[in-house]
Amino acid sequence: MSFQYQPLLEDEIRLLTIEPIRVSSGQSDFPEIVVTLENVRLAPLATQHPDERFKGYGHTWPELTNCYDTTVLFKNGKDPFPVRQKSSTTIEDESIKNDATLPWRYPWGDFIALSYVWGPQTPRRFITVNGTKQFGVTPNLYDALIQLRRTQRIRQGFKVWIDAICINQDDLAERSKQVSRMCETYQSAWQVVTWIGPEADNSSLAMTALQWLADQSRRPEENPLEGVYQKGFSIDARPLLIVPVTYRSPFKKSIYKALFKFFCREYWRRMWIIQEMANGRSDMPIMCGDRCMAFDELYRAAVVINNDQARFGRDILDTGWSRLAPKYYYVCAIDRLDLDQDTKWSSERLWKLQVALMQIQRNQKDSPADWQALVQVLLLARESNVTEEKDRVYGILGLKAVVDRVPIVPDYNIPLATSFSTFTSKFLATGDLSILRLVSRTAGPTLPPPERRLEAIPTVLRHRYVAPIVYLILDSVTDSQEPAPVGTPCIHNLPSWAVCWTCKPAPTIHLRGTYRADQDMGAPLPVYVSSDLSITVKGIILDTITSLGTSHPDETGERYPSNILSTHSIYGDLEATRAALWRTIVANTTFQRYGQAT
Repeated sequence: MSFQYQPLLEDEIRLLTIEPIRVSSGQSDFPEIVVTLENVRLAPLATQHPDERFKGYGHTWPELTNCYDTTVLFKNGKDPFPVRQKSSTTIEDESIKNDATLPWRYPWGDFIALSYVWGPQTPRRFITVNGTKQFGVTPNLYDALIQLRRTQRIRQGFKVWIDAICINQDDLAERSKQVSRMCETYQSAWQVVTWIGPEADNSSLAMTALQWLADQSRRPEENPLEGVYQKGFSIDARPLLIVPVTYRSPFKKSIYKALFKFFCREYWRRMWIIQEMANGRSDMPIMCGDRCMAFDELYRAAVVINNDQARFGRDILDTGWSRLAPKYYYVCAIDRLDLDQDTKWSSERLWKLQVALMQIQRNQKDSPADWQALVQVLLLARESNVTEEKDRVYGILGLKAVVDRVPIVPDYNIPLATSFSTFTSKFLATGDLSILRLVSRTAGPTLPPPERRLEAIPTVLRHRYVAPIVYLILDSVTDSQEPAPVGTPCIHNLPSWAVCWTCKPAPTIHLRGTYRADQDMGAPLPVYVSSDLSITVKGIILDTITSLGTSHPDETGERYPSNILSTHSIYGDLEATRAALWRTIVANTTFQRYGQAT
């Protein structure tokens, strides 16, 4: 018998209670999970006074206090900067005991909201929901439920909101409505809990390294890793010879690889985490396997790596890439080429992502959010992974930088092109034309690097400084390849002014600052969208474009205006135009800076 959802009332959401572990007589690779699903109202709060204490009033997650052994990080087994750690047992006991006599925030209790990635749909795992034993979930969600059941807050009685279970995914109307409420849901939760995934790829070692880096961030030095690396051999005999300085790392090589794998987890590629983490607290728990750390601690660790990316960051990338690319082979927008999964990772998509997520979370409290905060969100959403393409715009409607400008309601029944056009038109209706910077319809060619693998060269040449030189020589004698496209030509039949969030844009530079010709002196420009999908902007005509400059055909689409042939020059004939050109170059002055040039 399939599970039947009870309809939600106007102000209701569903929450599940994870039942304690049941005693089983047999052994099973997949322990039984039993949950109870119920409809609840988010208002009113049972605790109305802001100073009134409630269960979990300190928002502490007891598992965050677990101690860790830092000696496993170093080759010599010694931590150069040990930090005194607190005993976890006492803190865990006190945080729960202090709540025993306190009331819940709501009449029905309290809840946490889970942030996770669905992951592969198969093989399906089955849990029991309200007595129905055939409720299918993804393997990653099953693992999350197993781990959550062990935590003290769940055992204390906190309920959980999980989108895959608490929203009827087969009911598009309910799904649209609940997606529009997700910001409220995550903000109303006692705590947002992040599930990165089960233990894999030495993730426990990565979590230990991240916690150590976070602890080092509290050192007074500008670069907390100063003194950790040992300076090696170098020569500076310019202009004859330069041997760059090298540094010897005290860390085990497995540390860097574990960190690379951690930052490459599928969770960090998921689009929905932008909104979920933005509406959480800075101390929200990050769970990976049976290890846990606070988000602000992860952020501290990411900042340390970012500030020392020439050494620590480089070592993460060097040990993570299975392909050693030539150090001096530069290709425009190489991360957008469909060559190999390895080419898609850069520092911006590894540890810098955690830094960006913390900035977005802080921007939630700013009013109003500026263009830089908005474009940061929009670009992350465009580059992230989604199951439903409409979620590239629906999944960020709970962010302040977006909701202040785009008042739309998710609707999964409309075509994709309509949802993208509506998003852009609502933005333009505010009188702000900045979003037009993100419009892209074309793709340009670039020459991909040759297929080079480390195993293709002799063992004696497989050195980080020798291999790139060998590759450079091989490149010089290799026949040129067919150009590969950079970006994706848009196929969604959008108006020319609408931003497509699905197709990869051309590798252009995004101007992040405010760009206004009127310096905000006047009222917002009125923008009108007509029934024929054209837009009209009201403004002041300063000049008229008579012709366009030359452009590369691969950088423009079919709708790009052709050059207007004009026989008239404002300067007169050809000689007068040439004279205007050279006078412009010398600013129409002599080398003595007075008098007109002749």
